[in-house]
Amino acid sequence: MFRARRRISLRLPLTPPLVFMGTCALLSIAAAQLTAAAPFKHAASAAAADAVACPTGAGVARAAAARHTTGISTAVDAVLDAGVYTGQTLTISGAGRNTSISLPAESFVGQQTTDALVYTRFINGKSEVHFLDAATGCDTVVARPAGIVRSAIVDPSATTVYVHAVSNPARTDLGVMRYALDGSAGTPAVPPLPDDPAFGLTFGTQLGWSTDGTALFVQSCGAARCRTRVLDVASNAVSTYNDAGQGSIVGMTREHLVTFAACDGSPCPVISIDRTSGVPTVLAQQAISASIDDTASGTAETTITTPAGTTEVDQ
Repeated sequence: MFRARRRISLRLPLTPPLVFMGTCALLSIAAAQLTAAAPFKHAASAAAADAVACPTGAGVARAAAARHTTGISTAVDAVLDAGVYTGQTLTISGAGRNTSISLPAESFVGQQTTDALVYTRFINGKSEVHFLDAATGCDTVVARPAGIVRSAIVDPSATTVYVHAVSNPARTDLGVMRYALDGSAGTPAVPPLPDDPAFGLTFGTQLGWSTDGTALFVQSCGAARCRTRVLDVASNAVSTYNDAGQGSIVGMTREHLVTFAACDGSPCPVISIDRTSGVPTVLAQQAISASIDDTASGTAETTITTPAGTTEVDQ
């Protein structure tokens, strides 16, 4: 499930329509096969930190993604110095531990939906993508991409991590790389985003999966409008959707890309773009929030909340 909400308070000057609910709402985080990189365990204090003998094998990380240990929770808090953002702290609580990981300003933390968690860090000019088993504390580097990693997401089969990065120091888009989690080198998955004066500077890029897990969306937003590219994993084909006046994304099904319209404030229209034709359809004119959920029959349904009530649309 992917859930999105328009909030007026999030539309600050030079804030894109995706820095929204976006960075904290990546789709389901699957686990990754653990590599032979030296693992380590973080604890509440450096003196208490002990190395963890992280097991390896194709099924280990997949098992972490399949379980959700009761009582374990994660929280991410910004670190400020005299009002200036300097980094963030990732805290994992439960299972008899209170683990705290300090991350630099150039870092990303995915959403924990199971015991699997993906986070990134950029330190001393190098990027790392980490897989953390929240239940065991096992923390392993699964990729070391070029540039500054902005986000990462593992595929539903828990065999591949997709990583979006920008260059250092220019912050130009480097596209999305695909890393098989067996230690092999990465390969390009989605090319760098081309400059387009119609969208202006890109302030944020979000990765997520379609509800059926067959396609990866890469939505990039400027100050007012967004454009989305979709990677079909089986064919490696990339489709671009940039003509419908998109705002922040709600989610994607096998047949439709659902976004808010590019508008100020809330409520805001919700549009559904046919992935084959590119034709947009307005699903609601005054949406406060919207989400896409799988149904018991295997189809997907968009639920939209408006001032008048809730509407459900099959997608």
